[in-house]
Amino acid sequence: MFHLIDILIHLIEYTRGAKELKKGSQIKSRNSAKSHRTPVTRNPREALFAFSGATVTLKGTNIHGDEHHYETEKDDSVGVWNEYTLDDFVEPDSNITFSSMHVGCALIELDRYAPVVKADRKTEFIFGMKDFLFAHEPASWRFDVAEKLNGQNQVVDFTDDTTGSPHASARANTAMYVNECGHDTNLVENVCSLETCRSVSYYIYIDRPMEAGETRELLINYREKYEDIRERRGYGLVNIHDGVKGDDDDVSRVLRNQKERLPTEATIMSCSEEEIRMLVNFIKERVLGGVILATSQVPIGTDTDVLARQYVARRRIHWMSKLCERRLLELTKNQEDDSPSEGNESSIFQEGMVVFVHG
Repeated sequence: MFHLIDILIHLIEYTRGAKELKKGSQIKSRNSAKSHRTPVTRNPREALFAFSGATVTLKGTNIHGDEHHYETEKDDSVGVWNEYTLDDFVEPDSNITFSSMHVGCALIELDRYAPVVKADRKTEFIFGMKDFLFAHEPASWRFDVAEKLNGQNQVVDFTDDTTGSPHASARANTAMYVNECGHDTNLVENVCSLETCRSVSYYIYIDRPMEAGETRELLINYREKYEDIRERRGYGLVNIHDGVKGDDDDVSRVLRNQKERLPTEATIMSCSEEEIRMLVNFIKERVLGGVILATSQVPIGTDTDVLARQYVARRRIHWMSKLCERRLLELTKNQEDDSPSEGNESSIFQEGMVVFVHG
């Protein structure tokens, strides 16, 4: 999910350049498909397994490479069966348009959104704690996927574990810069997210035909799942209709943070010992070092928004550590209370019983 970026706006531009087949040459394709036999591989496909020394060879009349796309005798031949020459093509009409609804057209794959690196995969529990630490900035970039991770719901999140902002690998991908159209009726969604069980990719969908040379901004709509983020950024429905202020207003931000702090506390105080261990390890190994380093010395040119989140994360790590300590003490006490008392469990004597002993 995305920031509204003013500086970098990615546009799709449909330009002339492709040629189209002459009507009189279309018969060549039909005739070639009927007469051409299945190509046979020229060289056997072999795979050598270095560890065992075994070699696997694939052979057969239906196994082939891409040799049938080319023909050395005719340098200008094109087509699956080399049935065309460049003379079979002409310049397209100047009024040609593009739409995903046109015959032969469809969605255009833009890029994989996430995960970008292995560390982008997190359980919903760990991601929720990280999102709280960095003032809910990571939530604006998350996607849920169907695949389970360690038996728990999985979130793909390409924000850095020490800043809460997109990491360098994510910033190198085009998909990150697609803007969110939100509730602005003047903006038209033309990008959709499609998910496999473990990743999310972006696809461009052009409904209204584009003329040659026309440009459009790429926009996506995250619908109701993104409403909390819109509200924090000041363009949610409650901001538009009820005058609720976003996080740029100090009072609104503090009140919102206090309210959202309660479910985080409740989650930690209901954690199992194993969940506490996972949380502590994540903070210790992935978060703490970078946060302490950044907040102990401020290099020239540091992003002030990122640094502000890291100061928030440092305070919240301390608060969260106290909660983890409290929860572990609770769990330890419960274990002690549930443990059997010392002595012979089959004894007829009970605690509080008065016993007379004759010597």
